[in-house]
Amino acid sequence: MLKFKYRSLATSFLMTLLTTSQVKGSLYFSGLYASVGAGGILTKGKHKLINPNAGPSESKLSNFGGGASFHIGYVTEKGASTVMLGGEIYAMKFFNNIRKSIALPSGDFQGNVRIQHNLGYGAALILGKLINPKIMVYGKLAFEMSSIMYKYNELRFGTSSTWDTKKSYRKFIPGAGFRYAMSDHFHIGAEYSVAPLGKVLVRSDSYPINGAARKIESKIIDNRFLVTFTYQLTAPKGN
Repeated sequence: MLKFKYRSLATSFLMTLLTTSQVKGSLYFSGLYASVGAGGILTKGKHKLINPNAGPSESKLSNFGGGASFHIGYVTEKGASTVMLGGEIYAMKFFNNIRKSIALPSGDFQGNVRIQHNLGYGAALILGKLINPKIMVYGKLAFEMSSIMYKYNELRFGTSSTWDTKKSYRKFIPGAGFRYAMSDHFHIGAEYSVAPLGKVLVRSDSYPINGAARKIESKIIDNRFLVTFTYQLTAPKGN
């Protein structure tokens, strides 16, 4: 009897969580919102020095840093379908500097590099689904513009021991997350996105310097994990 009672309670809870026929998106999530996010960024990639005389030398990049973001967006329910459509614009600050030594395949030291991701700006389309009146899951596709600084020092090649360059990125970035309405206006959530920034030619000597015309290539992928705090600017309707 007790086992049946617990089973009934569990079934009732599950049905409450999954039932969407009574859900109205206008209650908590429809309308204009502003949010901030903060969390970790796991950066993976490769840095390659190509010396025609000595062959290519590749270093693996790995770093766990942080990031903070600010978003302004708008979502609305499509009819009474519990499907949410919308978009947002955002800015993101990165705190994940990567430091790496450069060497030839023989092991001869060639210098150091610091890779520093700067500010990113983007716009995203959002497709969401209400699980119940207080929980929305969503996927998003953003187009982001950002830049990365490559700062070299103690170089054993070139005309100077230091050399800096900035490379710009314009990439599509997919992501997914959820929001939970703690009250009429305050929501908490989490979001994951992957930013495949791709391969970029950092340096390409047009003529031999100190005996070789060298190239430097870099490839970076960001895995971003953010906790989000949202303020719903529009008051819930029908509450």
